[in-house]
Amino acid sequence: MESGKRVKYYRLNTEDVAFARMVLDYRQQQEREPKRQQEQELQAAWMQTMYGIHASSTLPLLAEVTWELWLAHEESC
Repeated sequence: MESGKRVKYYRLNTEDVAFARMVLDYRQQQEREPKRQQEQELQAAWMQTMYGIHASSTLPLLAEVTWELWLAHEESC
């Protein structure tokens, strides 16, 4: 203690910290959900435009890889 000043130390309750982390995780998940949904809608529209098929139909793995390549191309432009 310098010059006679007292310092108070505070500690958070373990349960409060756990609850706060759960709330933070939930809020972050809620923020990501619209972005993920928008990306899925863009992918479906792109699949329809490129191949005349719905994204949920044939070859979903190939569609996802092709979509990722297209996104990478768009980001590099």
